[in-house]
Amino acid sequence: MDEKKDHFCVVIPKPKKPMDEKVDKLLIDSKEPKKQLMDKKKEKLPVDSTELEPEILMDGERDNLAIDISQRLDLVSKESKEFYDGNSSAETSFKFCIPRVPMHLRDLNGKAYEPQIIAIGPYFPRDKPHFGLMEEQKLRCLEMLVRRTGDPVEKYLKRMRELAESALACYADPVYLTRDQFVEMLLFDACFIVEQFRCWCGDGELKLRKGKEKNPVFDSCWICKKLACDLLLAENQLPFFVLWEFFKMTGESNEPDSFLEIIPPFFVSLLPRGWNRETEGLNIKEIKHLLSFIHDLGVYPLVRTMVTEGDDWEFMRCATELQEAGIKFTMTEQDSLLKIKFENGTMEIPRLRVDYETESFFRNLIVYEQFYPKDSVPFTDYIKFMDCLVNSGKDVQLLCRRKILHNCLGDDEMVANMFNRLLDSVPLSSCNRYKNIYMDVNKHCSRRQNRWMANLRRNYFNTPWAFISFLAAVLLLLLTLAQTVFSVLAYFKSDRSPVNI
Repeated sequence: MDEKKDHFCVVIPKPKKPMDEKVDKLLIDSKEPKKQLMDKKKEKLPVDSTELEPEILMDGERDNLAIDISQRLDLVSKESKEFYDGNSSAETSFKFCIPRVPMHLRDLNGKAYEPQIIAIGPYFPRDKPHFGLMEEQKLRCLEMLVRRTGDPVEKYLKRMRELAESALACYADPVYLTRDQFVEMLLFDACFIVEQFRCWCGDGELKLRKGKEKNPVFDSCWICKKLACDLLLAENQLPFFVLWEFFKMTGESNEPDSFLEIIPPFFVSLLPRGWNRETEGLNIKEIKHLLSFIHDLGVYPLVRTMVTEGDDWEFMRCATELQEAGIKFTMTEQDSLLKIKFENGTMEIPRLRVDYETESFFRNLIVYEQFYPKDSVPFTDYIKFMDCLVNSGKDVQLLCRRKILHNCLGDDEMVANMFNRLLDSVPLSSCNRYKNIYMDVNKHCSRRQNRWMANLRRNYFNTPWAFISFLAAVLLLLLTLAQTVFSVLAYFKSDRSPVNI
């Protein structure tokens, strides 16, 4: 038991090859300068022919390598059976639900996946200077909780120790912590997150409960928004069942029964306008972590429709070209950012605020969908839809005039570049949620009469003065035509009249 306590997470080093062992021995025994020896290490050394001789086995004996591979295959088979077991509990069914961001995505914008002021979980070291303030606040939150409830800290530690094995299984990469360090991390992080959620009321403003001391650190709006952004990073997560268990064991009589109800107000400053906040239909046992919860919250209001594969459709053109084809853009109030409609030549799109946290927010949602696709990848499809609409700053200007985009960055080209880069190296699903809209838009643009009418409205009806000039020209044309008709009639009438002699 003591050995397990001191070495909770063991990482097996990569075994040395025979060549490396020879070089290491050479480095020890030789008196040559170190630099020359390191150069020898890089060279290919001759392989002793005795190392390639097959092992002589007696009847009934097995090759040691075969035994080792068989044992590893049995372990993988056992883990796979537990992973896909439908009867597994909520704690054990989320194996590897917190993976690392793939390198091909991290290389594009690594800062979008790294926390700015707080480290949650075991992936990010806490000794960095910019995490110091929040590490102090974690300890303060636990002290205030113990003083408020009167419970000893041993009570919380006991429950965290019970959850430690299941929580560890949720992380895909090795965890370089001892058992006590991992349990301490679970306690401090869970306490800080749950207590922060309890401090926020329904309208997204900080409140103080009875008996709770005011903390001036969180009076700064930028800290609260950075906290919200950091808590929605794909790698900066705790398993959701850990937060849920901590909430239940520290609950108060005057707070909501549902843990899910107190979470959305904390993220109001970060979430797009109109993001769904109704949690009644969500199953808490299916939520993997906070990013998973926010993702499911944004998708939940959508009506589930069957999205079938098909190769007979294409993506649409950008917003300015669609406008030239007669398509109108309007901003609509919806309970989901993903509810986009196209009817009778009008495209209705919910409003989106674009600021400095927008790229990080969407990049982490996209990473989550790459690892956990269900029926579709809705936010990946949404970003692709906006990528089609926005090709340049002119498209951003058009959508801003229609109140569809709220540009908080100032530079329209920055917004366009953001949408154009978000899906770099991201595979797209053939079952696109907006496939029918793409088909209807392309069908509309292919009709010549729609382009003609659009040119007429753009060139002659774009301003009141142009419209008046057009009416004056039409009236002048009608008067000229009438004068011509009367002149012709008068000529024929005079030509047919009798001549008096």
